[in-house]
Amino acid sequence: MLKTFIKKYTILLLSLFLYAFLIICEQQQCRTVFVHGLGRNKEQLAYYINSDYIENNAYSFNFCNDFLKISLGQINEINALMGNLENRLHSYDDNNDDGDIVLWGVSMGAATIINFLASIDVNYRIDMIKGLILESPFAHVQDVINGKISCNKWLTRLSYIPYATELIVKMKYPAHSLHGIQPIKCIHSIPKHIPVLFIAIEDDKIVPFASTIQLYKALIKVGHKKCHLLTLKQGEHGRLSKNEKQEHILGIVHAFRKFYNLGNYSEAWAQTGWENFLNNTQPIFE
Repeated sequence: MLKTFIKKYTILLLSLFLYAFLIICEQQQCRTVFVHGLGRNKEQLAYYINSDYIENNAYSFNFCNDFLKISLGQINEINALMGNLENRLHSYDDNNDDGDIVLWGVSMGAATIINFLASIDVNYRIDMIKGLILESPFAHVQDVINGKISCNKWLTRLSYIPYATELIVKMKYPAHSLHGIQPIKCIHSIPKHIPVLFIAIEDDKIVPFASTIQLYKALIKVGHKKCHLLTLKQGEHGRLSKNEKQEHILGIVHAFRKFYNLGNYSEAWAQTGWENFLNNTQPIFE
């Protein structure tokens, strides 16, 4: 009797271990590369790790913080992202890792990702990029400037001055060109096989909500079927960890990663947001 019990118990334990092993193997372990926003640095990633949005071994890097060289998502940030991704991919190759990644960008970092995907040549290892999470990207830098102007009764007078916006940008960020590459001009360059999750905040004080929505709508318009949108009524720009709807956001983010087999998701959080993700993240706008 005792031997039979031990045998059954051993078989049960082995079955449980095997099941857990298969679940782990089933997850394609895409590592997250975090691209920070303007005025922040790679330490911004710590907020996302500590709040369970991103895995512990995620990678980030610093953009140049010299205002004379900040191009607001254009050539200088694109080159920085490209260089750091190449270093990451070489590192994965050296360690016999498959190197698959998810790009998570915040504000200018999200805009940089969009512009980057439109700038790389056909030989770039784009197959390694398995998913995008784009938090509060602007469609055009002018949207951000116009939003700032409209919120200040003194600055609204500038809207009547010809080329005022361009002068403001050139004075503060001389490396940026309002006539250069902008996310809304190249959003269609995101390959249709790469799933995308936009995150937009209605009362965002930095990037107008409508600007991010414009990008989502433009991607849907070109037939991107794996495009999703998470909207929040309130929140601090670039600080999801402080959002009062944090559990709701975590559920959607982890469900997105699970649905597209991007790995590094929490099964518990994914289950929490599963129905919401399936039913409410692909809204249709008129």
